[in-house]
Amino acid sequence: MPEIGIRELKVKLSETIRQVKEDGIHYIVTRHGKPIAILSAVENGEREQKPIEKDEGWVKLEQIGEQIAQLPRSEKSVTIALTESRR
Repeated sequence: MPEIGIRELKVKLSETIRQVKEDGIHYIVTRHGKPIAILSAVENGEREQKPIEKDEGWVKLEQIGEQIAQLPRSEKSVTIALTESRR
């Protein structure tokens, strides 16, 4: 898969999009030489997104967030609770 720098992409955006659409070329977009995105055509004009695969860290973080959401809530605001804890 060919790479294209973000600056070059800005300059050649129309041409690059045409190649992606008509020729089916996929590009790895880079910034400072590091890959940051993949540019590819949408299949059959669909706007549906493929599910993003989450790594183990994100899954664990979401689980912790769900656990926090289940905790009982205080009637005090966060500001008041922090102020009281500093005394």
